[in-house]
Order: sequence, then structure tokens, then C-alpha cells
Amino acid sequence: MVERTSEPKLNAARPAKPKLNAARPAKPASEAQPEILRAVSRLGAEHGRPSSGEMASGAHRSQWSFHRLFRSVTGEAPVGFARRVALDRAAARLAAGDDVAIAALAADAGFASHEGFTRAFVRRFGLPPSAHRARGLAGATPAEATEHQRIVEATAPCVGLYRIDERTGKTTMTADMPTGDTAMDVRALDGFSALIMRRRVSRETVAQALGECLPKVFEHIQRSGLTMTSPPFARYPEVGIGTFLVECGMAVADPGDGDATEGIERIDVPPGRAVVAIHKGGYESLGDTYGAIERWLDEQSLKAGGPPWETYLTDPGDHPDPADWRTEITQPLAD
Repeated sequence: MVERTSEPKLNAARPAKPKLNAARPAKPASEAQPEILRAVSRLGAEHGRPSSGEMASGAHRSQWSFHRLFRSVTGEAPVGFARRVALDRAAARLAAGDDVAIAALAADAGFASHEGFTRAFVRRFGLPPSAHRARGLAGATPAEATEHQRIVEATAPCVGLYRIDERTGKTTMTADMPTGDTAMDVRALDGFSALIMRRRVSRETVAQALGECLPKVFEHIQRSGLTMTSPPFARYPEVGIGTFLVECGMAVADPGDGDATEGIERIDVPPGRAVVAIHKGGYESLGDTYGAIERWLDEQSLKAGGPPWETYLTDPGDHPDPADWRTEITQPLAD
């Protein structure tokens, strides 16, 4: 008897073909950071309010994937982020005295109607657009109003992203970073007033504190009709072995007393001499430049005369490559 071999089954399941449109593998925030910063840069360079689909398309991702990665890096959903930036920039134009029609400003900001723009504006700033423009910037000269608008334009997309590489764990060391020959510049500084929020933090949580505090100070300044006179900064009045006190804020022309209920306080920094150094590169190596300043003080037989602070001259969204980031470190000198 001849044994018959089994015939292949015609209906057997075929091997699954790879899906051409399958979502990319999930990325941790550290790996997604450069991609999302490029998206923030594109958003910052444009006016208006792109849709989530347009932003995802620009990043060559599905909306779901882009939304998840964007939130993991910035802490905001893409649509909410774009709306906030558009409103902040519109408010700065109005406060600086731009006589643009509200309907035209609403269209520029990406809103479909004057009414929708006004509702969103009131929710963020507490006043309708026309009243915000009528109030203007308290006591600001035309030059100060123009500088305020410039600061808001540059800062709005990035106000929660300073020291982002420390928060996401992204290593950004490059050959362009400090190598021990950081230039030191001794300057006579004018005093200034600022609004800040204080946090006691560890070295690992300073980025988180900046991400929480700077957006609140930034919004308070705009809601109050105050005039920004500097980019965001972080000041360090107390430095310990394990923790230190950080003051996150912005210089303001006439800050008033702040808002105690929100933890926003006024500080007044006196005039005097200081040594200033420009840190080039990612934030995680800022300690190298602080160390260079300490060594220089020893070599020059000089002493620190007050808390140092770092001012973020460039924004991570404007310059996605950390090699292009510039942070000004100021160390007051003793008399």
C-alpha cells in the first residue's frame, strides 16, 4: 500500500505582509527631543496656528505618534501648544500698540472667527483683545514696547523648554562645547527688578522647576500688562551639597509686588561689577562653565559678591541643535 503524502492546504494562512503605514516604534523622550524641537522650531518660525495634522505631517509621523512624542517632550498637546503661542504673540502685538483690526489679528493667529479668538483670549489673559490693547504696557516707552514684543515672540514657543536636555536625559555633548578656555568679561551692571518663583530643588530637578515656574511667570506678566526687559533667567541665591534654591523669572520694567497667591514674587538685583561668561552648548554641561568662572576668580584673587544667574539667550525651539544654544552666566563680584 502506497502511503500518500499530505497535500498543501490551499487555504493556509499566508505570512503577514509588513504594513507600509505602520507606526514607528515608540521612542523615549530623550530620543524624541531633536525631532520635537525641530517641530517647535517650524512652529516658532510661522505665524498662525497649524492643525495637529499639519504639524504631524511636517514631522513625517501619524497624528497619534506625533501627539504622544510632542507631549512627552514639551508637556503640552500640540494643538494646545500652538494655540497658546498664537495667543501670546497676538497679546504682545496688541500691548505694544499694534493698530491691527481684531478680526485680522484673529485670522493671523489661525482662528476661524473673531468670536472664537476673543473667547480664547479672555480665558488666557482675563481681558478681551480690545481692552488689552487699550491698557497697553504700563509706563513703557516705544523702544521698551518693541523689545517686549520681541522677547514674547522668541520666548513663547520655548518658555517651558529651558534645560530640556536635563529633563529628558538627552546627552548633547559636542566638540563645540566649552573646553576650559571660556572667555571672561568683567562688566558694570545696571540693577534690575524681576518677577520670580522660588523652588528648592536637587540638581536633577532644576529643569522640572524651570518648566513649571517660567510659564506661570510669563503668563502673569502678560495678564498684568507689564513690560518684559530680558529673556528668562534662573538665579541661585543658595547652593548646598544636595539641594539649592532657584529663582526662575524674567526682568520687568515696573513689576509691582507680584502675586502671593501664585507664589510670584518681586526681587531687586543691585547694580555693580560682575564677570560674565557665555556657555556654548547643551545645558547639561553648564557646570563646566560655572567651574571655569570659579577657577578664574581664584586666579584673579577676586571673590563672588552675590548669587549667580544664567540667562537663556537662545531658545531650544529656535535652535534645535544644542551646539547652537547660548546661555549667559553672570557672577556678581565683591567690592
